[in-house]
Amino acid sequence: MAIAQATHNEFMNKLMPILYQAITKGVALSTQSEKAMKATLGDHRMIMEFLEQRNAEGARNAMRIHIMHAMKELDIE
Repeated sequence: MAIAQATHNEFMNKLMPILYQAITKGVALSTQSEKAMKATLGDHRMIMEFLEQRNAEGARNAMRIHIMHAMKELDIE
């Protein structure tokens, strides 16, 4: 939520309830897979490192990678 608020983008704030729903389902499914859990933790670490560096492009790309990993692990196309 803090990241969405930091964007100062009203669309992101309206999108958050949908994202929360998807995240909740994804977390429940990923707990069934050690590989998915490790990938998620690594992805989150990478996103946070870019945010700490105030590197918006790096954070954006790290988030894309995270979403692609999640889609792959959860078999979503």
